[in-house]
Amino acid sequence: MRPEKIIIVTSHSGFLRLGVSHAQYANADYRVFDFVSGDGEDLVERELTEQRGGGMGKSMKGKAFVRPGDFPNDPVSTSDHEVVDETPRQAYSPESKG
Repeated sequence: MRPEKIIIVTSHSGFLRLGVSHAQYANADYRVFDFVSGDGEDLVERELTEQRGGGMGKSMKGKAFVRPGDFPNDPVSTSDHEVVDETPRQAYSPESKG
């Protein structure tokens, strides 16, 4: 069991939604969870934020899972014309006057 009583995670909503809690997050909203097992793997959202749709009440209620069509099916392709040996330009500075 971890010794911490409170853990605060600040992150992008997509990571929190799909990688951590499967809950929806509006901008700057928050949710409160408890660990339900000693190994810290299972999270249960507290009723207060689950019923309100987040702490500010601005997030969609319910769970969010990856659905078909959420990600592109085609692999990313590279162009035969991609420049790989170009020397970067020197950044402008008042001393260089260039």
